[in-house]
Amino acid sequence: MSEELMVNSAATQETSQQPDEQAQQQPDGQAQQQPDKQAQQQPDKQAQQPKKPTPEEIQQKMKETRDRMARGTLVLDKPIRAGGEDVTELDYDFTRLTGLEYARAMSDAGNTDIYKINALQAFNLFCISAEKQNMSKKVAAIDIMRDMGAADAVKAVQVASLFFVLASRTAKNHSSN
Repeated sequence: MSEELMVNSAATQETSQQPDEQAQQQPDGQAQQQPDKQAQQQPDKQAQQPKKPTPEEIQQKMKETRDRMARGTLVLDKPIRAGGEDVTELDYDFTRLTGLEYARAMSDAGNTDIYKINALQAFNLFCISAEKQNMSKKVAAIDIMRDMGAADAVKAVQVASLFFVLASRTAKNHSSN
């Protein structure tokens, strides 16, 4: 019985090797891979590369990011004094600014390029926005400008600059020129 198992096992091995040998032999003597092995070595190119977003999808994503960055709360490392109290957080919402408030914040620093913002303009923009959002705390823009520590000012400038860049790009892409 053990001889019969050995004969069956050898026959099975021969049978399983025959297709491989046939697939590997070509008339010119070169080896050829089986289609299964080719498929394993060359995965579908579409599966490898993510789908490129359309310009409309990019615009929509930028708008969503801009809207998300337009409002929030800045937690201060160093509290400021306003209305006789320490203020440790400043809410901001750039979407509540009027055109005049925006223009004043942007014109104070002498930058003439409408698609660029400098640190003073960004700081002005943040302070005016924070004043509008923190009226109940009696926080004035001048209090923020005067009392905010440097580390907090860096964060405020970054927030305002990021909003400005995203808003400018979105507006630039919607203009007819």
